[in-house]
Amino acid sequence: MKAPVTRAALGIAALVAIAILANWLISLTPVGSRGADLTENKIHSLTDGTKAILAELDTPVVIRYYASRSSDYMPEQVKLHLRRVDDVLKEYAGLSNGKLRIENLDPQPDTDAEDSANLDGLSGQQINDENLYLGLAITALDKKVVLPFLDPGEETMLEYQISKAIAEVSTPVKPVIGIMSAFDLAGTPAMMPGQQPQQAWVIYQQLQQSFEIKDLGMAPEKIDPNVIKVLFLFHPAEITKQAEYVVDQYLLGGGTVVACLDAHSVAAQMLGGQPNPMTGQPGGAPTTSTLPTLLGAWGIDFTSDRVLADPVHATLLGGNRKGVAVLSLPQSSMPQKDNIVTKGIESITLYLPGAFKRKGGGGVASNSLVRSSTNAGFVDSMRAAQLDPTLDTSVKSEDTAFDLITHLSGNFKTAFPDGKPKDANPDGEKEEDKDAPKDNSLKEAAKPGNVFLVADVDAFYDRFAYNVQNFGGMQMAAPANGNAALLL
Repeated sequence: MKAPVTRAALGIAALVAIAILANWLISLTPVGSRGADLTENKIHSLTDGTKAILAELDTPVVIRYYASRSSDYMPEQVKLHLRRVDDVLKEYAGLSNGKLRIENLDPQPDTDAEDSANLDGLSGQQINDENLYLGLAITALDKKVVLPFLDPGEETMLEYQISKAIAEVSTPVKPVIGIMSAFDLAGTPAMMPGQQPQQAWVIYQQLQQSFEIKDLGMAPEKIDPNVIKVLFLFHPAEITKQAEYVVDQYLLGGGTVVACLDAHSVAAQMLGGQPNPMTGQPGGAPTTSTLPTLLGAWGIDFTSDRVLADPVHATLLGGNRKGVAVLSLPQSSMPQKDNIVTKGIESITLYLPGAFKRKGGGGVASNSLVRSSTNAGFVDSMRAAQLDPTLDTSVKSEDTAFDLITHLSGNFKTAFPDGKPKDANPDGEKEEDKDAPKDNSLKEAAKPGNVFLVADVDAFYDRFAYNVQNFGGMQMAAPANGNAALLL
């Protein structure tokens, strides 16, 4: 996957997957993101999340463990890792109440074990001119997940990989993701004869592969955290206070929220440039999205009236133009080196993003996952969208590294201490319902919750998803309604 935006889209898809399994797999606090401690002293055992998965197994799971134990050519580092894997798998089996069985296989040439490895899709790794095996095939019912090679360099990911695979094969139904978005991520049918239907976004298709997706619209009445494992807010433009309240109550019930917001969505600008075929009026979502009530209660400030430019991470676009607000962010911008959300992502690219700043309060832990350099500063959205060359040398640094992806966790307090906000009548006054039931809304967390905040949505727009140069190939045009839009 060479295109940086493809990596970004898959990275966020992985983030959602990890968030779904957050309560099972690891403790997502700033000090507890590493998983099992596999050191010789074995200070820490398996996490509580893994123990919960094993305790809840109601179907037999088989792990075929392929390791070239008889090889004389295995490097010492791999041998050491093999022994660590041995110890971890023994602990898995011991905690499973007999539901998990380990089959140890040594795939020497021309053996049944080698044939079994081939059938499971493991081909080994060429090390010291010999084909060596250190991998797992995890099966239950009619499902199988293969971990082809357990890399010693990915030691901190080992428990996550094994536990996630066990959860996938042993769960009879897919976990449910609820989506609230101003975009039609699932695509739309053709409205008129001869009109082409709009395909589902790539990020939507990716999530469908592993999860059941439920479109909640932008005005759900209630969201049950026991049903909706993750709430995905993707560009929730013009979200109402009533909808924010529903999100608030979901989070206080122990839910996990992944919110992708934007200061200036190029995707919304492009899609909004096409008139509604039924009315002839411009359609589409607003270019800006935020969570005005919730963010404040969480102790977060989101700059959404301007976009963040960063000369250090500026992207060279088509025609040798430089996008100082198109940020190509390498691993050095990801401060949590062992965090499973960002570990293994080489780089991501964000288009005209906003930025988050911790302002205190909120009572929850904050963990920066991706951030800008300290040379970053805010610039005018439209000038940045037009790739104004004068921005290259006119960005005023605020000497602050801004969060672009951040994680909040802990016991949240409500953003609505007065209870559910009442609907307003056409004159703007709140209606009073004398027969309304007594307020029984949560005021503080019944269970710990998690919030992941992402300062961009355009990284997942299909026209950018495979080639960053697509953005550089855009030209600014003014349609008849006078509002500027980015067109091909």
